[in-house]
Amino acid sequence: MHRLMSNRGTRARRRHGWPSGREALAVAGAAALALALTACSSSSASAAGTSTSEPNVSHPATATSIAVASDSAQTLVTYHYGNDRQGLDSKDPSFRHIVVAWTTNSSKISGAIYAEPLIYDGMVLVVTEEDDLYALNATTGAVKWKLNVGKPAQSDSVRAGPGLSGCGDIFPLGITGTPVIDAKTGVLYLAAEEQAAGTSTWTGVRHVMVAVRLSDHRIVWKREIDPSHAGNGKNGTYIVAAEQQRAALSLVDGRVYVEYGGLVGDCSIYHGYVLSLPESGRGALGVYKTPSNREDAIWATSGAAGDASGDLFVATGNGAHGPGQSFDYGDAVIKLSPSLKVMSYFAPATWAYLNDHDLDLGSDGPTLLPGEGLLFQSGKAGYAKGHSGAKESWGYLLNPKSLGGIGHPLFQGSVCPNAGYVFGANAAAIVTVHGAPRILVFVPCPSGTVALAVKTDAHPSFSRIWEASQGNPNGPPIVAGGLVWAISTGADKGGGPANILYGMDPTTGRVLVTEELAPVDHFVTPAAGDGEIVVGTTDGVEAFRP
Repeated sequence: MHRLMSNRGTRARRRHGWPSGREALAVAGAAALALALTACSSSSASAAGTSTSEPNVSHPATATSIAVASDSAQTLVTYHYGNDRQGLDSKDPSFRHIVVAWTTNSSKISGAIYAEPLIYDGMVLVVTEEDDLYALNATTGAVKWKLNVGKPAQSDSVRAGPGLSGCGDIFPLGITGTPVIDAKTGVLYLAAEEQAAGTSTWTGVRHVMVAVRLSDHRIVWKREIDPSHAGNGKNGTYIVAAEQQRAALSLVDGRVYVEYGGLVGDCSIYHGYVLSLPESGRGALGVYKTPSNREDAIWATSGAAGDASGDLFVATGNGAHGPGQSFDYGDAVIKLSPSLKVMSYFAPATWAYLNDHDLDLGSDGPTLLPGEGLLFQSGKAGYAKGHSGAKESWGYLLNPKSLGGIGHPLFQGSVCPNAGYVFGANAAAIVTVHGAPRILVFVPCPSGTVALAVKTDAHPSFSRIWEASQGNPNGPPIVAGGLVWAISTGADKGGGPANILYGMDPTTGRVLVTEELAPVDHFVTPAAGDGEIVVGTTDGVEAFRP
């Protein structure tokens, strides 16, 4: 696993020589970026809604069963707009010329923000590590209401657990993963870590799922979601305080899915888990546990991807088994049925080496590419068999119907310059490049966003066609308002200034817009919807509009 560090510091006031939203007017005009969204039919209801038209980027069938509100505004009800995790906003107008719309600072919002803000029914919904849910007016940023769902876990409690001394770097530890909204019912589902009432030690730390009705901001139900065999770490049990819920939640065919990994330091006894509950909150807790003795974290920012059949795809971090030992599903992509049965898996041929060297394949989340015929996965750098020990940053194209087993991707190729690690989530879209539509995957490399052009013939492949022209936008990207957007977080060995929001030409990587931000936390993902771009920072929330 990797540090979930923040980049807390003094907000810069200098523009670093790149165009701001105001200064970008001349630059963007000269660039004449011809990008837009082409309507396509969908085989299932979409978290992002039905696509609208604006030339040159298309949004084909999405892989999700989440419906959207009936109005024409772009909503954001799940991480990256859909269970395919493509990160494509298909409705908002051009964002090539933006200015600050509003800022809601820490005097109104308490707690660190790691989750992507959600945008629904005229509200920006934000969760914090204080176990708070905030609803902000999407037009003004004013706090409409605040709901506390529990008491977050503190460092002195968590670190008192067996093998947990000095572990973890998010405290207090409350709501970290991005919630999900069922737009048909207006209910939001979140996962929180809390200190159970009447307790003060590590044995009272627990994870809960909470359903909140947004119309009156009342809790519909709250339920503990730790598997029944939690214990003291002996005889195959695990320690609840050693588990961290980092990944975004998914809503697929009436069930809410949530994943667990470990704390920074890979401490104590933890396992990779996928858990699920019906939207009603009633019934048995669905549980998938990776078979490793420990580790195998499922922790990437984007959480599980889901296809139109309701099957899930998750990626794991390093497991406990090394060379000469049996495969333990560490550093793998796993396909699960809706009932959480393993359907297929993929792991690099070098999985044991990756396990031994903490080179998580699952530092990045799976992305189902447009058309659902391919899945893209990257992660930390590794060593490839047959490459004389040369260190590379590898990405893989997989067949989502059958992932290929050990060492058999459809394609393996270089992703980041200088063997950089990939963290968080990717974005994908069909973009017209040199007059022809191409599937592009936008990847958060340490040196900045890169674009991979995917060939989808009988022998699929990809190649890197651009790197961000300036700065190091190394956070998870989205595609919105005609540009690719990402934030420089100051983490993961990226160079250049931190806490900058970048807007890039999707065909060339040329930076057309920059906006300074308050300091941001690790893996922060911008959100776009309702005609604006929204970013959670260590000082609250900032929004930008044309």
